[in-house]
Amino acid sequence: MLLQLVRNTEWEMFVDLLSPAIFDAVSPGAITEETTELVGNYFRKEKFESIKKEREEFLDDSGVDVHIVSKAMLQDANRIIDAKLHGESVLRLYFHQLFVGSHTLLDLRTEAFAAHTNKLLWAPSPMYIQWDADFLQAIRKIYEGFYHSDGGTYFEGVHELKLEPVHEIFRESFGTGLQSQVRFSVSHFQDCFHRLFTECRIKGVRLHANFLPFGLYLVSMYEHLESLNSHFDVHSAFESAEGID
Repeated sequence: MLLQLVRNTEWEMFVDLLSPAIFDAVSPGAITEETTELVGNYFRKEKFESIKKEREEFLDDSGVDVHIVSKAMLQDANRIIDAKLHGESVLRLYFHQLFVGSHTLLDLRTEAFAAHTNKLLWAPSPMYIQWDADFLQAIRKIYEGFYHSDGGTYFEGVHELKLEPVHEIFRESFGTGLQSQVRFSVSHFQDCFHRLFTECRIKGVRLHANFLPFGLYLVSMYEHLESLNSHFDVHSAFESAEGID
């Protein structure tokens, strides 16, 4: 259903990059409801403008050097300042949106960004979500636990999302080591999440419907960071994103 609705839009490619197995890992009723909300949000322009304004205010109060602008303003800017600085700003934005506020603008695609006088400009398209509070709390615990080396907090989040039977595959998506020299690969993302969703189906695990927008958010970031062809300090980006204790 989602793929049919986004045909001939800028999001068609990113839905194609999601594993179709996600539609077996989430209950049909929940996936239909989530899809309806995402597509409906795309056309709720007044709500989109309100959420953009709220995010602008959050960013202004943060240490994340990303500025929301109109699409027209991107035309006069460069696409990249410095690949590493550019990418780590995108990473800080990614984490900031998960830890500050309950709405997230999902568009982290390469073409939604440009640079001007060492500032990263962002003109997101109207794809956004208001996360379920329980899902968002669990995702925050997972990231906090992982990057603070706190296994207890990490597994609390895993438990809340019912990921215990597939937690080893889920953990692979984070990569290895200190996360200070990470190179992003869309194919790695696809492989990990396809295996995750397939294993969920095999083991009868029903995932939260918010995994659909979360997957879109992730894959748009992966596409962007892969295109920069550099290594990024993900751990430092997490620690420096405003709103993360």
